[in-house]
Amino acid sequence: MTTITIQKSELANAASVVQPFFTKKTPPFSCIQMRLKDKRLEMFASLGEDGSAYAAMPASFKGKDMPRWQMLDGQALVDVLALSISTSLELTFSETSLVIKETGSCATLKLIQNTGLAEDSFPKPDAAITLDGLSFAHMVRVGEAASDDIARAALTGLYIHADPEKSEITSVAADGFILSVATLRVKTHSASEDLAYKMLTWAWHIDKTALNGMTNQQFAKYGLLRLGKGEHLTRIVKGGLPRRIASKEEVLALKPDLRRPQ
Repeated sequence: MTTITIQKSELANAASVVQPFFTKKTPPFSCIQMRLKDKRLEMFASLGEDGSAYAAMPASFKGKDMPRWQMLDGQALVDVLALSISTSLELTFSETSLVIKETGSCATLKLIQNTGLAEDSFPKPDAAITLDGLSFAHMVRVGEAASDDIARAALTGLYIHADPEKSEITSVAADGFILSVATLRVKTHSASEDLAYKMLTWAWHIDKTALNGMTNQQFAKYGLLRLGKGEHLTRIVKGGLPRRIASKEEVLALKPDLRRPQ
């Protein structure tokens, strides 16, 4: 058995990412797949050729890694989360079930013994883009030119292409008669820098006892190291202001358990 404790809001957010990609039909298309790997809880759902979604969040747990995907009914998980009133949940995975405990109640979801659809690994983003809401809406509106003829499936989608060298993102849609194109300039920045700023923001707002004696800058680096990100990152710039991030050595001196075995 493997047990983790996680905030319900984090689990619900991850479930909302994959929820559009499972149906109420038969497995595996009605399922969410979950696993614990590299100190992360990963979730995956797929509609096959109609698309898929993946979400992951940091998770400390008791027991061993669960590298194989476990499959369960997606709607049942969403319903349990919707009915939960606790802020923190305990998840226990066994060979046949997932048990979700909260104060005063417990739900058991049976694991589905079926061949899943998840990939063994997913590409890690090495860069992120910032796009304001109006520009994003303009880019998506191009999709109105897409065909609704299922016999021409290649024309029913929205094609998006990113050009890192030009810092541009282009969206294209066509129905065979009309072609619609939008090209937007974007700001690019390291995904690790984004993550570091989120960790800093978290450190500013959480109870200081949760920092376990670390400064905000050390806490940010601690979070990055746990996720295998930003190992050499010591400075970020947000809103035109430089912000320091603790060095790897500084945090490892406080948290030697993060050292990788030689």
